Amino acid sequence: MIQLSWGNGPEAAEFVTQAANAPDRDFGEFQALCGFQNHRIVGAIIVHDWNTEAETVEVSIASISPLFPNRRAVRTVAEFVFNQMSCQAAILRTDEDNDRVRRLGRSIGASEYLIPRLRGRTASEAILIITEEAWRQSRWAGCREITKSSCAA
Repeated sequence: MIQLSWGNGPEAAEFVTQAANAPDRDFGEFQALCGFQNHRIVGAIIVHDWNTEAETVEVSIASISPLFPNRRAVRTVAEFVFNQMSCQAAILRTDEDNDRVRRLGRSIGASEYLIPRLRGRTASEAILIITEEAWRQSRWAGCREITKSSCAA
């Protein structure tokens, strides 16, 4: 079973940057929901680059386990982003070849855009945007308001 824990320590950022092969990535101020199995980090969802004027935030995901992120982790992050931060949209950027993350984004109601050359001359980037309304209508949210108690780790 995956245990969930919130934090903002360097181990979460290091885990995600290593998994994304982006060692120079700086998340600035962030919060991270980490998944642990046998006391070892197996995944992290980092919430970063909050734009208060646009009411948006970026989300980065990395995992070495097929069990993460699970529905509980996604709901916990969505509750944080949409209820506590009052964001109207979350943005997820990933490599065009990252089928797992792209599939997850689409399954929770995100709109996806492929931008050619955004990751270099021969590499496109997938940008997925999930609005609060799309999240609430997704099967992952269960068409209900997410509360802290229903998503607690």
